[in-house]
Amino acid sequence: MRYYRIAGVPERHWRFLRFGDLVGVLSDHAISSFRLEGRKWIAPAKTDGIRMVGGLFVFGPHDIGKTSLACLAMLALCSYLQEHPDPIFLHCGTYIASQRRSDGLGQRLFDHALSASVMILDDIGSESRTPFTMEQLNNLLDGRLGCGYPNIFTSNFSPRELEAIIDSRTVARILRGCTVVQLS
Repeated sequence: MRYYRIAGVPERHWRFLRFGDLVGVLSDHAISSFRLEGRKWIAPAKTDGIRMVGGLFVFGPHDIGKTSLACLAMLALCSYLQEHPDPIFLHCGTYIASQRRSDGLGQRLFDHALSASVMILDDIGSESRTPFTMEQLNNLLDGRLGCGYPNIFTSNFSPRELEAIIDSRTVARILRGCTVVQLS
């Protein structure tokens, strides 16, 4: 729960509070073969045994538990990190709105997101597609990809559907290094 509080996870997503809960949730969604090593998800690969994966992209219908699963994955990653974990939870629409503010909150969130050991970007595709939105989202993704820390993304939309909402270049950045998990 400490990491949920540090990251700013809304309390409604605190339903999975123990790392041990991860096994049940993952097996319920047919990804029980995943395990964590350092900061990376390790998943079985079809061709070369094991491959390293830098994060997760979880999608599925509204209210199925995508965000709770993402928060639980964040909790698991934080428990494995060697240095002091400093996670951040950002709702995509709220993050974009913060970038319009003149009080410095947007810059503080951006800076924290770039240095956070684990980032959850929740509900991608919920925001209106404008040039400003795309610029802010791409700035955040470029910064996060450069830092090498894991990212966890959630969306109501599949990657293909998301390409129609935002664009294929941005979706490719989101998916870079991620394992895609569909909840249904």
